Order: sequence, then C-alpha cells, then structure tokens
Amino acid sequence: MMVKCVNFDFTMKKLFFQSKSTLAIAMSVFILSSCYLGKNIDKPITVFLDVSDLKINTVNYSGNPQYLDYMTVESYRTEFLNSLTNEAGYSKNVTLVYSQPADYSLKLTYFEVNESESKETVNDANSPYNGQSYYLTSVQAKGTFDLLNGEKKIDSYTAYADKSEKLKNNQSIGQMIIGTNKDNTQYREKLLQDDVCKDMADKCGRRTWNLFTQKLAKKMK
Repeated sequence: MMVKCVNFDFTMKKLFFQSKSTLAIAMSVFILSSCYLGKNIDKPITVFLDVSDLKINTVNYSGNPQYLDYMTVESYRTEFLNSLTNEAGYSKNVTLVYSQPADYSLKLTYFEVNESESKETVNDANSPYNGQSYYLTSVQAKGTFDLLNGEKKIDSYTAYADKSEKLKNNQSIGQMIIGTNKDNTQYREKLLQDDVCKDMADKCGRRTWNLFTQKLAKKMK
C-alpha cells in the first residue's frame, strides 16, 4: 500500500519555519532584556545615590494625553526612585548610602515620562479596513545619570523603558468564541493599561540601577 507523505512534509516545513520564527523572537527578546541585566560586583563597595541635581518632567507630544495624567510628576519621581533603590537591594557587595564619602557615586541628573502619538494606516487589500488610519499612543520613561569615582566623573548614561499601543488583526478571544475574523481581516487598536506610565517609571528605575552596575563592573576591571 502506497502512503503519500505530502501533507506530513508540508506540516514539518511549517513547523520548522514557525520554530525558526519563534526562536528569532525569543533571541531578540533576550538580547533586548540583556541590555538591562545587572552585573555582580566582586568586592564590597559603597555607592552614594546623589539626587541633589535631579530634574524631573512630564512631556505630552500628542496634545491629547491618554495616560500621562494618571499620576503627578512627583508621584512618577517617587515611583522611579523607589524602584531604583529596591533594585539596589538585590546587588551583592553594594551598599547604597545617602551621604559622602563613598567609593562611587550614582548621580541622577534627569528623569522624564512622556507620551507621543503616531499614525498607522491599514495596508491590507483583503480587509474592509484597508486604508483606515489609527492614531497609536506610545509612552516612555527615561533616566539619565553620571557615574563618578570619588569626585571624578567617569561617564554619563541613559536608561529607557517604553510601551506602545498596537494595531492588531489576530482573532480576539471573543471572535474565537463566535467564530469571526478567521481570515484576520478585521483590525482593532490594542490599548495600554491605565497605569502604564507608572509601570514605565517603575521599570526605568530598575533599568537605571542595572545599567549603572553594568558600567560600574566594567570600570572596576
């Protein structure tokens, strides 16, 4: 009896390309994440957290804020600083201090949470939404700091955290239940959570500390 393996071969090829795609995505996520992984410090040191010149700001580039007004400027600052100091507590051999003298200094110079908007147009000839435009909102938090050895400035760095609304055409759970949008031709805007700016301030605080330890570990070699 002859057995045809065409469907099996097609399935295996499909699984192979899906696996490659999944692996590529996973590697991209790992590479991006590794940019903000903290480094271990090999010997006990003290680090002075200097906020004396820290400037803070919120910026709305779109003219119609969707998320930025969730908290005040000072509340975002508090979220940023609390997250940074909490993250510092996980660093081996590092003691955070709030006065001099110290072995090294982390001098925070600027912190900002901003919101912007971009236009995205559906380009899908098979979709009834073809040509329809959406205005998608992005939020970003960024913190800049100086790394000092005693009174000597070594360098300046910036840490970021951002998130954006997305234009989606995959089946939503509701669509799957009722059996619609099987051909992925219906488009919708995926919004962000209300407290996304707070979340980005928190993430930026953690990333600021981890970026600091990365650079410090290099300078101490």
